[in-house]
Amino acid sequence: MRGAALVFVALVAGGISLAAADTPPASGPALSDRPSAAAANGVIAAPSLLERFNRRIFEFNRWAVDTVGGPSDWAEAASLPPRISEATANLFENFISEPVTIIAGLTAGDGQTALHAGKRFAVNTTLGVVGLFDVAEKLGLQPQHLDWGLAVCARGVGEGPYVVIPFIGPRTTRDALMDVVATNLVVLGGTYLVLGPLIGLGGVLLLQIPELAAEGFAFRQMDLQSVNLDSADYEELRQLYLANRAARCEQYKTQIAARSGAPPRRWTFDVVPTR
Repeated sequence: MRGAALVFVALVAGGISLAAADTPPASGPALSDRPSAAAANGVIAAPSLLERFNRRIFEFNRWAVDTVGGPSDWAEAASLPPRISEATANLFENFISEPVTIIAGLTAGDGQTALHAGKRFAVNTTLGVVGLFDVAEKLGLQPQHLDWGLAVCARGVGEGPYVVIPFIGPRTTRDALMDVVATNLVVLGGTYLVLGPLIGLGGVLLLQIPELAAEGFAFRQMDLQSVNLDSADYEELRQLYLANRAARCEQYKTQIAARSGAPPRRWTFDVVPTR
């Protein structure tokens, strides 16, 4: 079962990479605004395969939200008591957001953020009854979550082409790979290592149903500024997302430099190499 799951994840990652290869990577958000040589000569090029895919998924996501609603609508429909809803949110935050923030902080060379998340995890896992209560916040340890995409962006990893993911929405290829594939590997892998002897991989997958899945996806998309972006226009949402992520990346690199006195060391590879 574990091998099958890993093969499935590899196929998903490979599919995203192959689709992304159809469009050259952008070096920054402004690149998408530059006219192509064909456009400059008055010739409108046909949309690429990836662009057509993105627009179809964008329309599907809009239809899905209009038809079945989003996570907030599902939570409201569930009519859970406020204390249970809050405890569920705290639990996912403790076992998803904090571990991912620790790894992301270490990836970016940001030991302060990683240590802060580690303290919150330790306090809430013990004093907060395995994370049901956010005791850390009451002790002055405010949430400071960091997603993996921003961490590798701070290391200089390029964003790659823009993609739209079913039920999740806009991403760069870098963020799709890091925040969706890699983060889910951490979540499912960690859960399986802890609970495997008891429930196995099938039980782990059951954790992804109804409201639990909604809560999980919400915390795996930890850049709330990007999650809250919305527009019924494909191109407008695309520009908003790319500009927001680029600004967040620059802001984070500035924060690291201010604390350590030097920007994070750049890596020498990209998510999608330039052809």
